[in-house]
Amino acid sequence: IGEYTAGAVASIAFKKAVPLVDGNVIRVLARVRAVKANKGNPKFVKHVWALARELVCPDHPSAFNQGIMELGATICKPKNPSCAACPVKDICHAYQEMGTQRRPLRIEYDLEDGGKECEFCEDDDCDHGEAESGGKASKPVSSIVMQYPSKFIKKKPREEHVAVGVVICTASQTMRNFDDEADDSNEGNDTQCKDDQNGGGKRVKREGSSHITKHNRSSADTQRCNRQQVCLLTRRPKGGLLAGQWEFPTVKVEISKSSSSESRRNTLRHFLTASKQLVSDSQLNDAEKEKKNKSLGKAVHVFSHIRQTMFIERWDISATEKEIMAMIKTEPSRRVKREGQGKNTTATDDNSKTMFKWVPVSKLNSLPLTSGVKKVIRFIQ
Repeated sequence: IGEYTAGAVASIAFKKAVPLVDGNVIRVLARVRAVKANKGNPKFVKHVWALARELVCPDHPSAFNQGIMELGATICKPKNPSCAACPVKDICHAYQEMGTQRRPLRIEYDLEDGGKECEFCEDDDCDHGEAESGGKASKPVSSIVMQYPSKFIKKKPREEHVAVGVVICTASQTMRNFDDEADDSNEGNDTQCKDDQNGGGKRVKREGSSHITKHNRSSADTQRCNRQQVCLLTRRPKGGLLAGQWEFPTVKVEISKSSSSESRRNTLRHFLTASKQLVSDSQLNDAEKEKKNKSLGKAVHVFSHIRQTMFIERWDISATEKEIMAMIKTEPSRRVKREGQGKNTTATDDNSKTMFKWVPVSKLNSLPLTSGVKKVIRFIQ
């Protein structure tokens, strides 16, 4: 859990004298101290946590933490704060500035390098001395308090292109139900499930009859057919973005090359076949010869700092029923090195090795996968 959740549980549930900082607390303390800092500055946020740790009431930490958050949510609001009704206005430097039309005090910080300037405030128009030209504030009174903390300007997320490989292995012979094979006996009826390209149904041929009837596929039939297929998932490294999450095999590609489907496919092939543990060259070659590989399209997923475009490639390979059963039952313990391409090349170490496993396609929606991976799943269902 994060620092905020830990503080909430410790102070509210266990009455521990630990701080709890959210956006409301940052705003309240920035105005109380008249610190015109960017509320997205990690150093300033860390400073607020340290300040809150000094202020939290040791006898009533729960009431204090909830009270200061409520103060920011109801009175010390981002816009049009109710300063006249604020219980801490007498010690609020921003409120004093609003009343006197001048900066209330000079604040100096003892920095490690011996400097005496504020390390949090913005450089422009943020001297901790009095206002220029006689100390008169140039801004309207109503906006003086609201200038603390300074507005956080969100950076435009950087572009990132990745190639995603969907490798689906289908049994070369009809598979029985993985969970209960006994359910697959239908009193002599020979039932075969196929994808119907025209209608998405199934065809049923009964023994002793040449008549083939098309039916709408029931959920049980769909589950039986889908269980013939397994797909490959790999696990992300322990550190960094989405640490330890399962995903389809994914590699970064240079944006200048991402418009080429062939270059993306080659990058994925290199990753999938490099260790000869995921799939083999011959399996992918057979899929391409039989035209069982294709580009499914692209999907965009936006993180807080990354706009990721996923180019999705699919290969359909085959294996025997026995091999697929063994693939599913194998624990995800073997590892394959994750290597970058071009500018994305990274050093190979323990954290650059990727764990992998095969899972039934029918179970993908029940797995705890990220929203980005779920976007890819929609392309294969």
